[in-house]
Amino acid sequence: MITFVSIVLSLSALFWASVSGHAMTVGKHSNAVIAMSIALILWLCAIILQVAT
Repeated sequence: MITFVSIVLSLSALFWASVSGHAMTVGKHSNAVIAMSIALILWLCAIILQVAT
């Protein structure tokens, strides 16, 4: 169950990272920063989840 949750978190983080990349190419830098922040938070949650268990 924990592994499944961390996989979902990682996939969500990948999605937000790609959203950030797309926002950068379009020129919406504030959106890119927000999306990358969300991605980093999700990755941190996934890592903490793996370490904690």
